[in-house]
Amino acid sequence: MRAKFPFLHNILDTLKTTTTRLAANTKSTVRTTTSTNATVVKHTKRWVYKNGFSKLMFGILGDDNEVDQVTYTFNINDQWLVLSSTQAAKLQALMKDVTAQAAMKSKVAALVQEEVAAKLKANPTMSATDQAALQAAALKSAEATVIGQMLK
Repeated sequence: MRAKFPFLHNILDTLKTTTTRLAANTKSTVRTTTSTNATVVKHTKRWVYKNGFSKLMFGILGDDNEVDQVTYTFNINDQWLVLSSTQAAKLQALMKDVTAQAAMKSKVAALVQEEVAAKLKANPTMSATDQAALQAAALKSAEATVIGQMLK
């Protein structure tokens, strides 16, 4: 990493991006939000010369607008499952295994049936559309629960 000269200062740029880069000066954070949409916010710090004289004197170094640090902030809701690279590889191997898929399907079906039965017991006069919405929500949460359990 190059030395930080007194004639340079940081400027914070906010950019929207869909790809990330891996480097020593890159940081990533994950934040949970209540929004239904997932977003990525990219903050880039760059070194720039303070004035024209500094640029004239030291511009030969070619380090104007050089990237100092990049920070990615991933904003996701609580329905998303955050995986490490080792967990993602393990999940990929599980998805290729037919017996693991069958076990996951049976566990998901049991969890969905259990949750729907409990909700219907609490509210037996639930309409058909509410039951369908409950079934869909129970399926999402059960899938996330089972995948999380299998990756541990």
